[in-house]
Amino acid sequence: MHRDDPAGTSRPFRFIHVFIISGAILAALAGCAHHAGSGGASPSPAVPAPPPDPFAKLSPDERVTVYQESLQVRPSAIIHFRLGNAYYDLHQLSRSVEEFQAAVKMDSSMAKAWGNLGTALEDQDDLTGALDAYQRAVALTPRDAAAWSNLGSVFYAKAQYREADSAYVTALKLDPKNVQALYNMGVSFADARIYPEAIRNWQKVLDLDPNSEAGKNAQTNISLLQSLRTADDNKRQAEERASDKKGDTVGTGAESPSGSPGGQDGSAH
Repeated sequence: MHRDDPAGTSRPFRFIHVFIISGAILAALAGCAHHAGSGGASPSPAVPAPPPDPFAKLSPDERVTVYQESLQVRPSAIIHFRLGNAYYDLHQLSRSVEEFQAAVKMDSSMAKAWGNLGTALEDQDDLTGALDAYQRAVALTPRDAAAWSNLGSVFYAKAQYREADSAYVTALKLDPKNVQALYNMGVSFADARIYPEAIRNWQKVLDLDPNSEAGKNAQTNISLLQSLRTADDNKRQAEERASDKKGDTVGTGAESPSGSPGGQDGSAH
């Protein structure tokens, strides 16, 4: 996804899985450090977002150096948070987790740090830890649609589908145009084989952000479902034709000739 928040102040953009024809799960899409800036509703005013990062335009390696030096001078939750984002961008998940944990230890009200901690833990397959972190983020920013969608993604990964759907619904009530929640809701519908609703959600993603990773995958998924629907229709029509043909054959065989079976007419020879 595009990065609406180049300062790295928001959580990595979470998607769940790519839907394939079998309805199974192919792969998670959140391996890259894509941050959801304007994708969700505004955070609760009681918990302001971290300030913009003045070093956001530097490379991740350069940011790591700057933040490490800053921590030597004056440790703070925001520096640990920014360092965690830099490590995440470098795909150094363990270090990223350590920095996010340090941030929330120093400031437990930093919702974005809880959210990013959840994402890093989820990428490490620590679903229990991710769930706790996302729940803390939601508790601090209950009007943040992206936080609810993140929570839904980990519920889904834990096969808690009812809770996942509830989280997605909440996200979409807060922000009906939240691409993250729309895409994930589409996957949920597809895996439940409610294909029209899956297509409806993915079509909204396509309308809102066609050139994004989500938009491209939504287009692929829609095409797969349409192909599946065509294949199902062809199979059903073939079965109906075969059934009709079989019925005609059985009906013809049931019309016995006037004589006995075997060509005998029953007369004595």
